[in-house]
Amino acid sequence: MKSFPSLLAASSAVLLSTAAHATTLAFWDVWADDTDSSIAADFTFGAFEASISYDESRINTGFGSNDTTFGTLAGPASTAGGALLVRGLAGYTVELNLTNNTTSAYQIDTLNFDFSARSGGDGTSFTGFDIVYTSGSLGATETLVGSATGVPVGGNLVDSSDFDFDLSTNLADTILGVGESALFTVTFRDNIHAYSDSGNNVSAIFDNVAFTGTSVVPEPSSFALLSGCLALGAVMIRRRR
Repeated sequence: MKSFPSLLAASSAVLLSTAAHATTLAFWDVWADDTDSSIAADFTFGAFEASISYDESRINTGFGSNDTTFGTLAGPASTAGGALLVRGLAGYTVELNLTNNTTSAYQIDTLNFDFSARSGGDGTSFTGFDIVYTSGSLGATETLVGSATGVPVGGNLVDSSDFDFDLSTNLADTILGVGESALFTVTFRDNIHAYSDSGNNVSAIFDNVAFTGTSVVPEPSSFALLSGCLALGAVMIRRRR
């Protein structure tokens, strides 16, 4: 028969395993606002807030990724056509902000998105990018969390390249507490011709963006299970005495 400490250890293991359920915290896939410089997420989980800010104007019809996923994260993401077209000089940036206004801390697990370069009359646009944790509550700022180069050129509405970045790979702290925020900057690079110099509609497609996370507070059902195990252990101890 298991001793009380063994039961406690077993119940704790169950508690941890039942509490870890990855959740999509925010995503952008429709891009309905075509004039704003800051776009709220099309979906946020609970009281999370999320926005994407950028400098250049955006075209939201006839462009985008049509593979229904956020990176490789299962969707369904919109295939109707709609994407953030990033265009301009080398070093063009997009900022992604995520704020936890829920009542629980969350581990921020992944950043997922689709991306493809586009070709104009005399060259291609951005074919690479760097993602940097810029500011917020996730530890050391200006930390590189992901990058890519040589991203293939695609058309207007295509199966763009999928990107999934595990934030824990490069961030020592991925816990976003109650009321805390995190800002990530995506800097696009490796363009052959800048939009403003080429005279052509040279741009890159940034679409189907999502953050996932995991609550670090156990679910109520897990607390109930732990309480039951503790009560059973107490009964067993009394009987042995």
